[in-house]
Amino acid sequence: MSGGVLEKFTEMEILEISNVMEAQWPVVSRRAPKKVAGSAAPVGASSLMRGAMQARVCEDQVVAIFQGDVHDPQRVSEYAADVAMLLLDKESLRLPKPDYMEHQRDINANMRAILVDWLVEVHMKYKFRPETLFLTVNIIDRYLSVRSAPRNQLQLLGVVSMLIASKYEEIDPPRVNEFAHITDHTYSKREIINMECQVLAALEFQVTVPTPRDFLDRLQRINGCDAVHRSFVGYALELALLDVRLVRHPPSVLVSAALLMSNEFFGRRQAWPDVMQHVSRCSEASLRSCAADLKVLQEAASTASLQAVRRKYQLDLHHAVADLRPGGARA
Repeated sequence: MSGGVLEKFTEMEILEISNVMEAQWPVVSRRAPKKVAGSAAPVGASSLMRGAMQARVCEDQVVAIFQGDVHDPQRVSEYAADVAMLLLDKESLRLPKPDYMEHQRDINANMRAILVDWLVEVHMKYKFRPETLFLTVNIIDRYLSVRSAPRNQLQLLGVVSMLIASKYEEIDPPRVNEFAHITDHTYSKREIINMECQVLAALEFQVTVPTPRDFLDRLQRINGCDAVHRSFVGYALELALLDVRLVRHPPSVLVSAALLMSNEFFGRRQAWPDVMQHVSRCSEASLRSCAADLKVLQEAASTASLQAVRRKYQLDLHHAVADLRPGGARA
């Protein structure tokens, strides 16, 4: 360990770390332990000290990144770190069931993908916040995890989920009549209201849960993403909404994997820095499977039958990242 790292710790901090390790791993004998054939080597105090020092270095990097937030009340810098930790702790409590589609008798993954693709277009038409789209799809998946849906009511579930999400995320959400109009009056105002009651009851009125958007801004800033990089990560995450198989990944894992995949796409020297592992609680190895899934979706997007997400990210508003090639070159 270099002297520069050691200088970051005061004598009192090093003593405190040593006391914690002493309490958790009391020294029974000062003699070196006998090595037993086939047994793993004991974890030494030096490796624990190095881990603590590395964590401190990462925390110092995070503090430096967000130090300017104290001047922006919207960033609530006093609570931001605690909120991020709480989201990580709570995200697994109300996840959709990863295999729910196997228990649906009248709908399948392709029908769900078509619905989400259509909802992306509705989302663009009304210029909703990104949070609304992710919460909409989350509500759909959580509802279908506990209830069966006939195919002739799948679109109804979609518009009702967007209605509920927009009430939480938008300043001026559309009225029920507008959602009826979106479906070309396939469903009446009364049917939409009745379905809203059914969805809320099925979710036990637990509407707001962590979604990828809740982790995205903080992790992107720590990762040092510029505007193009940010749009590319958003593109990968919205492509993931179409594929029900990615429901198995918690939101923070999806975001972390999208950042890992994008770092490699843009040719960064270090695909997953220590600070990203520290903040996300995800090692590079644990993200590889999800990152590979996202890469497949991104590479197949140009020839996929559902094009709403790709068309959206071909716009200059999103830096036309859907047309990028590995390394950041234009197609």
